[in-house]
Amino acid sequence: MKIKIIDFGLPENHRPLRSHANDAGADVYMPFDCTLEPGGIAKIPLGFGLEVPDGYAAYVFPRSSLAAKGVVCELPPVDSGYRGEIHAIVSNVGNEAQTLAKDSRIGQLIIMPVVIADFVNDLGGQRGAGAFGRRLAGGVPKPPCLPVGGGAQHSMRYNGQRPGAGGLCGR
Repeated sequence: MKIKIIDFGLPENHRPLRSHANDAGADVYMPFDCTLEPGGIAKIPLGFGLEVPDGYAAYVFPRSSLAAKGVVCELPPVDSGYRGEIHAIVSNVGNEAQTLAKDSRIGQLIIMPVVIADFVNDLGGQRGAGAFGRRLAGGVPKPPCLPVGGGAQHSMRYNGQRPGAGGLCGR
């Protein structure tokens, strides 16, 4: 898929770039030096916009190396109709100040398909509040499976039986 870049003063060395052809995200870059104090948030202009096709949205995801230090990109969607400059919204959720150097990689630009939903008041059918398959055939409530034993090797039992041995867990 090819997506047109809209130039808002983008230096050539700051164009979104994948390190490897099969990377999910394309790196985006810091246009200036910035120090984020703990709890701080910065709106970083990336110097470009995108012409995202209908049915898709763009996001600036965090880089794992920065996230491990507490520096994360928030994930507001860039809608297909938006033609302004894209910003990375960067938060420091760690306990130490973090310096983001000019020209360093700040996030990963990812394009994802989205479902355009119609939100309505009535779908035309009845649905209760139950979830997770909580009823057996005939509408009889199914009791939950409970862990038996302890530690990482506990097993699940229902009516004294393991799943697959005639019990109802996992069905």
